[in-house]
Amino acid sequence: MTTKTIFETCRPRADVLRGTVAEADFAADLAQVVTGVGSPEYVDPVRFFANSYPTRGLKNLLANVCRRLSGAGGEAAAIFRLDTSYGGGKTHALIALAHAARGVPRVAGMDEFIDSALLPRGAVRLAAFDGENADPANGRTMGEGVRAHTPWGELAYALAGKSGYDRVRNSDAGGVAPGADTLRELFGGQPTLILLDELSVYLRKVQQLGAGVSRSVLQDLGVQRIARKPVGQFVSELLRGALHARGGGTTAVRPRERYGFRPIPAGGAVVTNEVVNEIRDGLGV
Repeated sequence: MTTKTIFETCRPRADVLRGTVAEADFAADLAQVVTGVGSPEYVDPVRFFANSYPTRGLKNLLANVCRRLSGAGGEAAAIFRLDTSYGGGKTHALIALAHAARGVPRVAGMDEFIDSALLPRGAVRLAAFDGENADPANGRTMGEGVRAHTPWGELAYALAGKSGYDRVRNSDAGGVAPGADTLRELFGGQPTLILLDELSVYLRKVQQLGAGVSRSVLQDLGVQRIARKPVGQFVSELLRGALHARGGGTTAVRPRERYGFRPIPAGGAVVTNEVVNEIRDGLGV
């Protein structure tokens, strides 16, 4: 019996057949998803999950984070550090968390990714910092005339609007981290999800300014103390290969400088059948 070729057994999505797929469609941008402006492949939760494969790692991450945000019970770490190689799905995982935190009742097949009982029922405050889009020199436009230069400036505005930014305005302008108590105020006693992406890119930008960073951004954010609140949840990429600016010089971030972040693979231990399924989902077959 003659074995059928892939062209006979699989039929790609219409856009693949038309040749209209653009490389930009595969450039995941967390900031665009949070603001709701960007490629619908990522901004629209229905399309995002339809084109995603539920790897073990992604399912575990969604379950752990949502369990804490929803108060569903069970042990759930307050801080997660996504640990994969470049292109391993860290930003994709952060986008999945953003959609899950906002609620995904319209998404068919969501039970393949997470038990619906773990999804937050009430409002979750969501704030994200994307080092790729950050502008420490000129400030990133946030709205209401606010330009944030630092992670704490961006997160404060995302959590509490202009009044939240005003609370840390001096810290943002001076590049000095606010205290943990000040940042805790911004949580407002509500379930809160903080997503940190492309921190290494941000550190390089700061280093190029010559301003110097005395401690890790993660330390300056005070995430360990803030996350002791039962409603707080931090998820960050690993600062692998990031620059650590001290005075006039820089050194690579050492493996031990992970500041209490629990390592978890963004995509999971990918096995052969998962790779095949991810390719099939990408082609829409």
